[in-house]
Amino acid sequence: HNPSNTTKYSLNNLKKIFRSITTVTINGSVYLLTVSWSPTSITIANITDPYNATFASSLTPNTKYPALYGATSITTATIENSTYALVASINDNGGVQIINITNPYNPISAP
Repeated sequence: HNPSNTTKYSLNNLKKIFRSITTVTINGSVYLLTVSWSPTSITIANITDPYNATFASSLTPNTKYPALYGATSITTATIENSTYALVASINDNGGVQIINITNPYNPISAP
Protein backbone atom coordinates (compact mmCIF):
# COMPACT_ATOMS: atom_id res chain seq x y z
CA HIS A 1 0.00 0.00 0.00
CA ASN A 2 1.31 3.39 -1.00
CA PRO A 3 -0.03 6.10 1.36
CA SER A 4 0.39 8.76 -1.34
CA ASN A 5 -2.33 6.99 -3.37
CA THR A 6 -4.98 7.17 -0.65
CA THR A 7 -7.76 9.67 -0.51
CA LYS A 8 -9.32 11.15 2.59
CA TYR A 9 -12.30 9.08 3.65
CA SER A 10 -15.22 10.42 5.63
CA LEU A 11 -17.80 8.11 7.14
CA ASN A 12 -20.11 11.11 7.35
CA ASN A 13 -20.28 11.18 3.54
CA LEU A 14 -21.52 7.61 3.25
CA LYS A 15 -25.22 7.50 2.46
CA LYS A 16 -25.77 4.03 3.85
CA ILE A 17 -27.61 2.42 6.72
CA PHE A 18 -25.09 0.58 8.89
CA ARG A 19 -26.18 -2.72 10.37
CA SER A 20 -22.97 -3.60 12.16
CA ILE A 21 -19.50 -2.22 12.74
CA THR A 22 -16.32 -3.53 14.31
CA THR A 23 -12.64 -2.66 14.45
CA VAL A 24 -9.51 -4.73 14.07
CA THR A 25 -5.78 -4.02 14.27
CA ILE A 26 -3.68 -5.44 11.43
CA ASN A 27 0.09 -4.87 11.39
CA GLY A 28 -0.24 -1.94 13.79
CA SER A 29 -2.98 -0.14 11.84
CA VAL A 30 -6.58 0.10 13.03
CA TYR A 31 -9.36 -0.67 10.54
CA LEU A 32 -13.10 -0.05 10.75
CA LEU A 33 -15.30 -2.69 9.11
CA THR A 34 -18.93 -1.88 8.37
CA VAL A 35 -21.88 -3.90 7.12
CA SER A 36 -24.34 -1.64 5.38
CA TRP A 37 -27.77 -2.18 4.03
CA SER A 38 -29.22 -0.33 1.07
CA PRO A 39 -27.01 -1.00 -0.72
CA THR A 40 -25.55 -4.09 0.89
CA SER A 41 -21.79 -3.92 1.19
CA ILE A 42 -18.82 -4.46 3.45
CA THR A 43 -16.52 -1.45 3.71
CA ILE A 44 -13.05 -1.36 5.25
CA ALA A 45 -11.43 1.93 6.25
CA ASN A 46 -8.07 2.66 7.86
CA ILE A 47 -8.85 4.73 10.97
CA THR A 48 -5.39 4.65 12.53
CA ASP A 49 -5.56 8.45 12.37
CA PRO A 50 -9.28 9.06 12.93
CA TYR A 51 -8.97 12.63 11.63
CA ASN A 52 -7.58 11.35 8.33
CA ALA A 53 -9.37 8.04 7.79
CA THR A 54 -8.73 6.44 4.41
CA PHE A 55 -10.74 4.00 2.33
CA ALA A 56 -9.18 0.55 2.09
CA SER A 57 -11.71 -1.59 0.19
CA SER A 58 -15.34 -2.51 -0.31
CA LEU A 59 -17.11 -5.76 -1.15
CA THR A 60 -20.59 -6.26 -2.58
CA PRO A 61 -22.67 -9.43 -2.93
CA ASN A 62 -21.85 -11.61 -5.92
CA THR A 63 -21.16 -15.27 -6.68
CA LYS A 64 -17.83 -15.03 -4.87
CA TYR A 65 -19.47 -13.52 -1.78
CA PRO A 66 -23.03 -14.97 -1.73
CA ALA A 67 -23.56 -14.56 2.02
CA LEU A 68 -23.17 -10.80 1.68
CA TYR A 69 -26.76 -10.72 0.39
CA GLY A 70 -28.69 -9.93 3.55
CA ALA A 71 -25.54 -9.39 5.62
CA THR A 72 -26.48 -8.37 9.15
CA SER A 73 -23.39 -8.49 11.34
CA ILE A 74 -19.62 -8.64 11.24
CA THR A 75 -16.83 -9.66 13.58
CA THR A 76 -13.18 -10.54 13.12
CA ALA A 77 -10.88 -13.39 14.06
CA THR A 78 -7.12 -13.74 13.89
CA ILE A 79 -5.90 -17.27 13.26
CA GLU A 80 -2.16 -17.77 13.23
CA ASN A 81 -0.88 -14.92 11.02
CA SER A 82 -4.12 -14.24 9.14
CA THR A 83 -7.04 -11.95 9.94
CA TYR A 84 -10.57 -12.79 8.84
CA ALA A 85 -13.88 -10.95 8.67
CA LEU A 86 -16.81 -13.19 9.56
CA VAL A 87 -20.07 -11.89 8.09
CA ALA A 88 -23.45 -13.34 9.10
CA SER A 89 -26.44 -13.19 6.75
CA ILE A 90 -30.20 -13.68 7.04
CA ASN A 91 -30.71 -14.33 3.33
CA ASP A 92 -31.46 -17.73 1.75
CA ASN A 93 -27.83 -17.78 0.61
CA GLY A 94 -27.14 -17.10 4.29
CA GLY A 95 -24.78 -18.57 6.71
CA VAL A 96 -21.41 -17.01 7.34
CA GLN A 97 -19.08 -15.57 4.74
CA ILE A 98 -15.40 -15.81 5.73
CA ILE A 99 -13.18 -13.20 4.12
CA ASN A 100 -9.41 -13.03 4.51
CA ILE A 101 -8.62 -9.37 5.30
CA THR A 102 -4.95 -9.84 6.18
CA ASN A 103 -4.39 -7.32 3.39
CA PRO A 104 -7.38 -5.01 3.98
CA TYR A 105 -6.71 -3.30 0.64
CA ASN A 106 -7.22 -6.61 -1.19
CA PRO A 107 -9.60 -8.87 0.76
CA ILE A 108 -10.19 -12.36 -0.62
CA SER A 109 -12.82 -15.00 -0.02
CA ALA A 110 -11.49 -17.68 2.32
CA PRO A 111 -11.61 -21.23 0.95
